[in-house]
Amino acid sequence: MASEPTYHPVKALPSELRHYCTAYLEERLYSQALSLLSRIVSSSSTASGNVFTPPAQYLALAATLTVHPTTTTRSKSEEYLNASNSALHLLKLVNKVAGPIGGQFRDAFIFDRFANSRNEGRYATDGESNWSGTSHAHVEPLNLDIAQGNSLWSRAEDFWHVVGWALNCSILHPKRWARWHLFLQFMCDLLEDDWKERENQFKATPVTDTTSKRDCSVLTESLIFSYISTTSSYTGRDRRILRAVFADGSQSSTSEFREIFRNELREFTKDNAQTSSRRKGDINIDEDIYGDYLDNPDFEEDEEDDSIHKTSGGPDMVESRVKRQRRATKKRAGQDELPSEHEDDGPISAQYDRLDHLGNLQSLTIRQRFLHLLSCVSDAIPEHYISLDKLYSFYVEFIRHLPLPTFQLLVSPSVLTHFPPACQTTLCEMLLFSILENAAPASNENYLSQGKLERCFLPFIAKTQSVIDNARVSLLLESLIRLLAANGLIFARPRLTDAVAKGIEARSKKARNDIKRGQNKKLTEEFGLVWLIESGDRMVYFVNSLIPKEPPPEYIVIEP
Repeated sequence: MASEPTYHPVKALPSELRHYCTAYLEERLYSQALSLLSRIVSSSSTASGNVFTPPAQYLALAATLTVHPTTTTRSKSEEYLNASNSALHLLKLVNKVAGPIGGQFRDAFIFDRFANSRNEGRYATDGESNWSGTSHAHVEPLNLDIAQGNSLWSRAEDFWHVVGWALNCSILHPKRWARWHLFLQFMCDLLEDDWKERENQFKATPVTDTTSKRDCSVLTESLIFSYISTTSSYTGRDRRILRAVFADGSQSSTSEFREIFRNELREFTKDNAQTSSRRKGDINIDEDIYGDYLDNPDFEEDEEDDSIHKTSGGPDMVESRVKRQRRATKKRAGQDELPSEHEDDGPISAQYDRLDHLGNLQSLTIRQRFLHLLSCVSDAIPEHYISLDKLYSFYVEFIRHLPLPTFQLLVSPSVLTHFPPACQTTLCEMLLFSILENAAPASNENYLSQGKLERCFLPFIAKTQSVIDNARVSLLLESLIRLLAANGLIFARPRLTDAVAKGIEARSKKARNDIKRGQNKKLTEEFGLVWLIESGDRMVYFVNSLIPKEPPPEYIVIEP
């Protein structure tokens, strides 16, 4: 079992270092500032004392630089591209050394798009801080629009807007997804680490009638719960979160989760690259040589509609930019080339045989990690979120009708491994309850067992005539057998073999009748039949060849 990470105590940066870093950042010497901060954090972590941590403003800017198009896909120089990588490195370093709580990520990663319009402050000032012992002295906001009105935290409505748009990019915009994937990976690490640290604090505190409420607040102050509770949708919060996690690049999904930054999908052209290379020069701060930084200080938004990257404006300016962005996005939505599957122009089988309906394995891994996080929150504090049963009923709603390749990846325990066996088993069972015929008996057992599998699941078919639904049933049963086998909870015996054979025969018969009945769906049903047959063959092989045989019963002889 992996040991719990040990984080260093933290302390604020000295004022002189803050002034240096602020000067670098406001002159857009991002690489120099980020490298300096990384060296400070690394060097202080080697000693046994406290570690220096950057102020929340710096961490928030680093997150924006990680994904902003002007430092990634529309970067005009290697320096700006390197700044994006350096920013991500700094975020990972602070999380590793100081931890999510000590690093003050909850102070830094605040979505303030609507808070700005109410003139609410973003960061603590005059020494205020949510974390005891880590108070930073008063730090003025960075005089940089990319750190304020044009930052990730001001452009996005909430965290789930970011998740939904990023996962849409995994399907529609691979170049943008390359950067968003790195950011979501870090955010998953951060959210998981933050939850684990708070969960350990929660378990370490004695539970009494007088402290139970206080103990619970340790979890409700977690970063993931703050993102759940501050969802921008006042109605249908839970469905919006899951729509973001299952964003599929469809017209409805791209309409709800639009691009974050202005002209985000625009790429840097060769003509601009040649112009930039002529301006570019060596950088040597000691010799006052700054290359093209000072020649074009407003590089971030000097595209034709983006000349807002000077000093930051007030709330009114932020709100006006939001409105223009919404109208522009609507116009672009019709111009984006969406896959034909979303337009229902292809054959009916297209919606079932797509291998990338929710993106590649990287995308599916991110989605599964979010599902697990939500499951942890629901299990620990259902009174503040939703019950686990209700959450999994939402999972069923979003997963049940996915194309078979994607469906299999999400329910199989052998491909995506970020769902613990208990969660995976619960998900598969609830999916089966929604698909199986009414003849399948109910069970009073709370947990899956071999007997429950043999009696309630294996011999039965889907409630509909659909080959696709029967293939889903087979895939779910296969996954449950694998889950039990992985934990040594299933043995080969005649009752198991008979239940597997009976179910395979019944589902195959039902599926073939469906093919004869609906010739207009021939392609779809033939595709589903292949999945059904192959899944059945795997179950038979697994039961007959891989699962150990049931040991003979032990008899106790009682002598007279």
